[in-house]
Amino acid sequence: MKRIRLPQGRERVIAGAAVLAVLLTSLIVCIQLYEPAPSQVFEEAWQAVSEARRQEAAQYAPEVFRQAETYLEQARSTWRAENRKWFWSRNFNTTAQLAESAKLCGRIAGRLAVARRDSLELFTTFGIARLQQTVEEFRAQARRIPVNKTLWQKFVASELMVLESQFAHWRRDYLTAKAKLEEAEPLVNGAWSTTKASLENYLRQVPVWRRWADETIAWSAASDSVAIVVDKMAHKCYLYKGGKLLAEYPVELGPRWLGHKRQRGDNATPEGRYRIIKKKTNRETIYYKALQINYPNSEDQQKFLEARQRGELPRHATIGGLIEIHGHGGKGANWTAGCVALENAYMDELYELTHIGTPVTIVGSLKGLPANGNALH
Repeated sequence: MKRIRLPQGRERVIAGAAVLAVLLTSLIVCIQLYEPAPSQVFEEAWQAVSEARRQEAAQYAPEVFRQAETYLEQARSTWRAENRKWFWSRNFNTTAQLAESAKLCGRIAGRLAVARRDSLELFTTFGIARLQQTVEEFRAQARRIPVNKTLWQKFVASELMVLESQFAHWRRDYLTAKAKLEEAEPLVNGAWSTTKASLENYLRQVPVWRRWADETIAWSAASDSVAIVVDKMAHKCYLYKGGKLLAEYPVELGPRWLGHKRQRGDNATPEGRYRIIKKKTNRETIYYKALQINYPNSEDQQKFLEARQRGELPRHATIGGLIEIHGHGGKGANWTAGCVALENAYMDELYELTHIGTPVTIVGSLKGLPANGNALH
């Protein structure tokens, strides 16, 4: 059989066409195999993480936010790794999955941050208000009653924490506000509850004190004589004649007046039923004028001995004495060593109307806590 010979130029054309066909087929296959980069989902993930950061998710939803950042960084790394390959062999499935996870975690972190921040704002708003009220109540009581020095120092420190919490709340740092609030709360409440318990225990004696005062006033009425009742909590000295209130005077006491005098040097004003045993004036007293009472009486001595036997007082303790109602008051503070101090003008009136043997009944309180106590410390 005889082969048909094509012209040489024609053979070249056919060969070129075949090569071109192969190349086009390969290109079509590569195009079909090519997978585009997940630009859109990566952009959405980046925006979700950025929004979460703007909502302070790093502070208010740290775990979820860190996970979102980790997914985003891993998506970025795998993308870069795929870009280093030939385009027809690239696979962005892992990148897309990581970006989707970053987007989801970012959105959750942002919503969680907003919810927690709003919740903390509300929590600290009410918490600070509640604690400030307790602080004000404690300070109001501290103006009326002596407060233990150690307890007062703790209270002042806790009050400072409340102020720091308030400042943090003002600058929208609710995490710090909450931390300071939780640090201050047990200290403030502890100081207040300790003081309140001590005061309630002290005021349990009010019925006894009222009975003492009633008996003193009844004696004044029956004998048509003068009698004195001192209310330590009210810081008042009441003068009765014939059972009628003749006058009342503001008084100042010892700095540790809350409670009965137990020993010499405790700066407490005694509580009990006494009588004037000496009237002093001129060089007999350094306090203008003075009315010395019969402290310690037999009841005081019995209490002192019992307290010492129970080991509540040092073995070298003595009961003390020389308790007076005297002048030089009006200093605006409880400054005496356990005596009752009046302004000199009031002392003149009291001195003039009283006598040796005039009853002097000193009580802790007749009415409990006054609605508006004086400002004495």
